[in-house]
Amino acid sequence: MNILGINAYHGNASAAILCDGQLIAAVEEERFNRVKYAAGFPSAAIRYCLKEAGLTPSEIHHVAVPRNPYARLATKLWYALRMPSFARERAKVLVKFTGIPEALAGVFDWDPKKLLAKFHRVEHHQAHLASSYFVSPFENAALLSADGLGDFASSMWGTGTGNRMRIDGCVAFPHSLGLFYSAVTQYLGFLKFGDEYKIMGLAAYGEPTQLDAMREIVSFDPRSRANGFRLALEYFTHHRSGPEMSWAEADKTPTLGKLFSEEMGKKLGAPARAPEAALEQRHRDLASALQARLEEVYLGMLRKLAAQTHSKSVCLAGGVAFNCVANGKIFDATPFEDCLLYTSGRLLTRQDLKIPEIFAQATGLVPAYPQAYNYSSYAHVRIARLPMQGLGLRKVLEWAYPGWDEAFDWSLLLERESFFVLVSSATATLLFLLLRAYLGWYADQRLKIPRFHFREHLIRAAATFFSTPEIER
Repeated sequence: MNILGINAYHGNASAAILCDGQLIAAVEEERFNRVKYAAGFPSAAIRYCLKEAGLTPSEIHHVAVPRNPYARLATKLWYALRMPSFARERAKVLVKFTGIPEALAGVFDWDPKKLLAKFHRVEHHQAHLASSYFVSPFENAALLSADGLGDFASSMWGTGTGNRMRIDGCVAFPHSLGLFYSAVTQYLGFLKFGDEYKIMGLAAYGEPTQLDAMREIVSFDPRSRANGFRLALEYFTHHRSGPEMSWAEADKTPTLGKLFSEEMGKKLGAPARAPEAALEQRHRDLASALQARLEEVYLGMLRKLAAQTHSKSVCLAGGVAFNCVANGKIFDATPFEDCLLYTSGRLLTRQDLKIPEIFAQATGLVPAYPQAYNYSSYAHVRIARLPMQGLGLRKVLEWAYPGWDEAFDWSLLLERESFFVLVSSATATLLFLLLRAYLGWYADQRLKIPRFHFREHLIRAAATFFSTPEIER
């Protein structure tokens, strides 16, 4: 059975192909058109996937699309009546997604009637949860998906058992952790689609002095059995005009319309930062408060989910699950003992790697990994790449030896302590050679005596030692 997955008309348009349950290829459209976060229809990605699988369009049995325009239709109709412009955008989305078969046939200049595949519309967050749980090693796990918005929901949670998922609840539009984070990101002057990671990094340089204000902007759902949250909507605009986003063009980076209202500036005590303005300490403090509030809500949802499911394993997905700072606190802040993210695979600690089965599973993903290496005898081995970006050496090596990155196996590297010793030794050697060169120059130019010839003196001393009878005896 051949299954083609298509993520279209949204940021990070992509395609994947499974043949008899085996993943053959998965790739984003931006890898071909070189447009960051490319949206539109992933024509090049689909062609690549079918080429790798050796299939023609007529050999595809099923096509899955992670969008269901009919999900929460009543809620969509309610907001459509309130916002005509938003209704027009929803209508465009509906037309696009109902035309997926024609678009797929157009990629190969085929007649749509020749496509034998059955098309499946999978709700956005259910697709997120499936992408994490169904590739996990867990027989039972709690499930959480959280992002900006998809099929009129921003979060969804449930339980996975065997090969089935049970959905227990969701947070519907207009409340969204992802849109909350994006709105404050825009307020801080970072307007590009996908800039949220910059704010996550900026947060480390500030103090959460505005945390109380953030707690008023987003709060936990007061219902005791609920696992959600609510936005104070007076600080946002998306519920009045709809979240404006360009998603149809494959040759342009998606853009996201303004999400915050003027009330947010009043609440935070200052107007929004212009993108070209200098970053001040108050901006860093605000980023820190934003990150702290996201962690409170996100980790709070996970704690409630653990209490409801009684599971020790959790599978996460969605844009909010990209926040690696928050993810790094899951084991300390929640009862979960195992976590899988669809973006990065299993989260492993040193204790995990001491277990031979887990170590073998992790190293099995590295091509040509020496099977003789194990954690006990090679505790310094680390599955990572040499951190050379900040050293500026890549361009030099590429000029001196084109293709060096593929010619060498960089998968086995030293731990940070050993790497420090290596760098220190290389630095000491370089300083010794520079000192020797300087002493030679000083002897020639200033002292007017012959330059030191270390190797000649060493050879002569050795020859004298082994050729002098008195020394031999």
